[in-house]
Amino acid sequence: MADDSSNRGESQQSFLDSLIKRHVLQAAAIYIAVAWGAVEILITVQEKLGWHPMISTWATRLFVAGFPFVIILAWRRDIESRLIRFAMAAGAFVVAGIALWLTLSTDPVERTTRPAADPVNAAIATVAILPFENSTGDASLDYLAKGFTSELIGRLSKHPDLAVIQEESLGSPSLFGLIPAAQATALRADYMIQGKVLREGGHLEVTASLQDLDGNVLWSDILREPYSAAGVTAMQRRISGEVSRVLGTTLDAPAYCGETSDLEAMELYYRGRQLIGKRNLDDALAGVELIKQAVEKDPYFGRAWNEAGNGNWYASGQFWSRKDREQAGLKQQMAISAYRKALDICPTIGMAYKVIVPPYEDAENKIIDQEMQWRDALAMDPNDAAMLRQYFYHLMEGGMLQEAIEVMQRAYEIEPLTAMIPAQYAHGLMKAGRCEEAIPLAEEADRLGGHPSASIKVNCYMEAGDIDGVLEATAAMVAYGLEDPYEHIGLPGPDVVAAMFDSEHESRPYVATRLRELWEENTDFMANDNVYWIIDMAVTIGEYDLVFDMLDGIAQPDGDFHGYTIAWSPLFANKSGANGLRSHPRFVELLNKTGLPAYWRTYGWPNGCEAEGDSFRCF
Repeated sequence: MADDSSNRGESQQSFLDSLIKRHVLQAAAIYIAVAWGAVEILITVQEKLGWHPMISTWATRLFVAGFPFVIILAWRRDIESRLIRFAMAAGAFVVAGIALWLTLSTDPVERTTRPAADPVNAAIATVAILPFENSTGDASLDYLAKGFTSELIGRLSKHPDLAVIQEESLGSPSLFGLIPAAQATALRADYMIQGKVLREGGHLEVTASLQDLDGNVLWSDILREPYSAAGVTAMQRRISGEVSRVLGTTLDAPAYCGETSDLEAMELYYRGRQLIGKRNLDDALAGVELIKQAVEKDPYFGRAWNEAGNGNWYASGQFWSRKDREQAGLKQQMAISAYRKALDICPTIGMAYKVIVPPYEDAENKIIDQEMQWRDALAMDPNDAAMLRQYFYHLMEGGMLQEAIEVMQRAYEIEPLTAMIPAQYAHGLMKAGRCEEAIPLAEEADRLGGHPSASIKVNCYMEAGDIDGVLEATAAMVAYGLEDPYEHIGLPGPDVVAAMFDSEHESRPYVATRLRELWEENTDFMANDNVYWIIDMAVTIGEYDLVFDMLDGIAQPDGDFHGYTIAWSPLFANKSGANGLRSHPRFVELLNKTGLPAYWRTYGWPNGCEAEGDSFRCF
């Protein structure tokens, strides 16, 4: 037995001596070091230039797969150690070169005509990144703490399985004076991130912690770096990485890229972004001017170019609402130009992608093209509330009411204290005939300053045939300072309501005649928001020919059907049956004009419509 043990020991020692003699261990160590270095370089370049995140992943897999071959080669006596080292180093660079070639020879964002995955993923957690505190005692440095917070929100928002509270809700007056835990509760978050920023001489110190709502600290750290753009970026990357690790995110996040190494450009960007975020025209224009200075200092600062696009896009909308179409058009072109430069530098910026990416060449029609573009853009920025809101309208106009509601649920998770979000959410629920859910949400939007509840109630009561409810809600619109929709289009409100619901139909001819006059007299009908009220009233009194005449004026071929959401009102469905509006031959004809049936065959039929042979029917 002793001899056996001795023999095993000698054998093991002999094997170890052979590994050393043949340079196997040395070769393995060199290979691991070279592979690790190459992957780290790829990760850094990938993040900087916005390459696809799977590039470094596949490089790692290639290196792992190559490891056994290196060991086998090293074991062979006829291969010198120097040759082995050379071969391994060359192999590492070859692998890196292959990864680089694959990246440069492929579009930064995969574009396909196949139906993409659902862009709205279920969130494993809702996170509120509360505004970091400026601990310097110098109010002039508030922009630094706010900018740090904004960039941290941007980084974590890239994760599709996290719902990250966005900045507009964080600035809600309803949070003022509340302790952090109460703020997070009001935001309906599961977790909160708190932090402090302290600038001392040439260094920046950041204290950050991740907590649940019971106050349990899940992660915390104190980070200190030289006060430079690279140092600030490194801390933001570290915090976002640790938070995503602790919360257990499982889906790959697109690269957060387009940053700067110029400190002054970063500071100008922070200041400009803060002004643009105030959501008024004068501040937005001033913010864009600061952003322009930032990109003059660093023309490759992709995130600054994107913010210039955001600021000009917002300004365009403000000028449009003031009926200054010349300035609106100019700012829109400036926004498109800025977005294009941003996307050239960083190809994973969702809004920039949606605005400027060319159409899908193989798309069957415009709505299919738009659907794919929206899904691509939201895959890049799944927590972008502005994009979710616009995607909601796209789905609504296509009759995909349930899908639209789910999108607004996500928007409501990340922007719970911004009035327009619950207002839109309520609108979607109302269109789906879920007034019992829509009205409380609309009233919540009222409390936040949006005042949509009266309009929602007008629609709900109109569909229910509740004359008194319609009159009460119309009066409330006037009390809010909103225009009486009926008076605004030239009809006295109470008389119109009475006429619409007149059981004897004696007053309806007057209403029908006046509605048609309004339609025929209005040369710029789509510019008039009251088109929807007029259509609703025409449906209510059964003037279907007038309804279809007006809808024919809205609908355009190839899926360009902006404003067509009215067709999916439950008011239409309530008129279903043998003589129902959606059963009318002109309804099918109208939908074929828009290209919607092809969209539905690709992405699924909406509630209320179904395939019928080579055609379809709606009800």
